[in-house]
Amino acid sequence: MKNIKIIISTSVLVIVFFISAMFLFGLTKNQSVSVQYYYFHEQYPLKVTIQSEDSLTQICRQDDVFKVNEFENVPINQIFCSEIFRLMKQLEIKGVFKPDHDLQGYGLSEPRVRIKADFDDHSLVLRIGNITPDGTACYCLEEGKKEIGLIPAAKIDPFFREHFRYANLNLIPYMAKVSDENGNLMKGKIKKCVIKRRDLASPIELIADQNGKLKTSGSEKFKIPEETMFQLENGLPLLTASSIYTPHLSDEIIELCGMRNPQAEVTYVIDDKTYSFKIGCVSNLPKTSQPGGGHAAENKNFIYRSYYVMMDGIPAIYTAAESSLPWLGMRFK
Repeated sequence: MKNIKIIISTSVLVIVFFISAMFLFGLTKNQSVSVQYYYFHEQYPLKVTIQSEDSLTQICRQDDVFKVNEFENVPINQIFCSEIFRLMKQLEIKGVFKPDHDLQGYGLSEPRVRIKADFDDHSLVLRIGNITPDGTACYCLEEGKKEIGLIPAAKIDPFFREHFRYANLNLIPYMAKVSDENGNLMKGKIKKCVIKRRDLASPIELIADQNGKLKTSGSEKFKIPEETMFQLENGLPLLTASSIYTPHLSDEIIELCGMRNPQAEVTYVIDDKTYSFKIGCVSNLPKTSQPGGGHAAENKNFIYRSYYVMMDGIPAIYTAAESSLPWLGMRFK
């Protein structure tokens, strides 16, 4: 009798689990989910193409260096690209079933994202559809097959990244790749800083003394406020763009973005390398409800203002939030 109760209890638990699984994954009584499986590839893909309703991103890999369409002449976020290729090398599919109705119900007839990975000897094309009712996975379909798969939502998130984020938005590599005795990254040594600004009668030039302290140069000597000195020495890590406005320069765009008569021109000599950039006019992109993305954004309490920025040697215009540009408001007297 005791064994019968155990068998009945176990059977009930299995039935409850199966019904719960059907509810969570949005399946009907005519569908069943197989065990999870993976696509394994011995090599990384040569190219990955991510197509959504709004953008097309093509990432190519050559000798462990990634290139992205439209961004051929600007620095690329190699970490984001590497993540995409790593995900495609080992693609996890959790559960496969045959649909009992058309693909539209799963968001696969017009997928949110279409991913194509080109390998040496074959290509893999995946459609990514709706999120499952429990929010833990997305429906997917490999083109050429009839079964629908379930991919964990966390594995899919990077494929919904906006195209401009594949450009490297960290405009100055201020932190040197060296560490002190405690393993902390060390800052490069600022040898010189020059700031030209519309509201300043003449450029401000500062040169590091023997102790590495920035001092004003020239005939006019004055004490720099502590707040400004802190910004001068620590402002460069803040120079992160919100977006890339355009990776293609023209005379019209340079004029439009205020680079002919910029708000400010800033030059730093760090160790033995020179970094220069111009801060143009206020970005005239549409307002959004959240900061970032290169837009001047507004909410109930704050207004997020952004400016166009152009780095010397990079043929592109970026947008950066005002909070990333302390040189605009630095006080020198």
